[in-house]
Amino acid sequence: MRAQSRLVAGTTRRGFTLVELLVVIIIIALLAGLVTAGLAAAMRRAKRARITLEISQLSVALQKYKDQYGEFPPDFSVPWNTTMDGVSYGPRVVVRHLRKAFPRYTGNANGIVNFQGNGVGALDPAEALVFWLGGLPDAQGVPSGFCKVPAQPFLLPGQNTNQSTSRTLPLFEFEETRLADRDNDGWPEYYPPGFVPGQDPPYVYFAAWPAFYNDPHQHHRYHDAARYPRGSGAPSWGVARPYALAGSSGLRWVEPRGFQIICAGLDRHFGTGNGPKFFPSGANYSPEDWDNLTSFYEGTLEDASQDSTLNP
Repeated sequence: MRAQSRLVAGTTRRGFTLVELLVVIIIIALLAGLVTAGLAAAMRRAKRARITLEISQLSVALQKYKDQYGEFPPDFSVPWNTTMDGVSYGPRVVVRHLRKAFPRYTGNANGIVNFQGNGVGALDPAEALVFWLGGLPDAQGVPSGFCKVPAQPFLLPGQNTNQSTSRTLPLFEFEETRLADRDNDGWPEYYPPGFVPGQDPPYVYFAAWPAFYNDPHQHHRYHDAARYPRGSGAPSWGVARPYALAGSSGLRWVEPRGFQIICAGLDRHFGTGNGPKFFPSGANYSPEDWDNLTSFYEGTLEDASQDSTLNP
């Protein structure tokens, strides 16, 4: 009995105390937080990388357009009724391009395309990207190229079966599920991967035409509220404007002889402010500008501002 008692007395039962359990739970929570944060950051990088790649592909398609038609196309950012020196600059810019790109086009007196009740003056800088790279939309709104009849390149598919069946191929293969016609004017926009078509901001295209625009930032803009009245509870996209080159003499575009494609970034907001915004310094940027993705830098605008090769 005494031996058994000694055995029982010498046996100890060891378990976790409350403090030890709390320490283990805290450590697990911290590790889970680190993993979750790292995973979220990796997903953000992957989303941005995909958008950057697509912007690069769109840029290649625009270069193909220039090689084929002689210059980069207009972006329709100048309001159609804007006049300078007594000249309506909206139509003037478009007509000039049509005469160069489609010299045998026999349009109306103003050389303005018209179909489905809307002329090209109805386009905006988002719709222009799809129109020039994809051509005329078919009945489902899918870009289907331009008609190969030299005098009538803007015939709709099926509009005249004797002439419109032979068509050019789109210069960019748009993913149909990411096309949407938000304002129902017959001209679709194209939305970045992961964005909601018709709800989030689309890709925006700006063409640098200094010969026609004295101040590109005065007219070159894309503003959701200007074209699409929205409810008071709807989030704003801000205003997309082309970026100016910091340190240049006068107001000079980034890519002054080319174009800019702008994505609103993962915050779905282009930014705010009325004046020019300077790349890469970030002068005059609003907080929403910093994560924007563009055709002239492989990364966010915030990355560019910290790039020592751009900001020595």
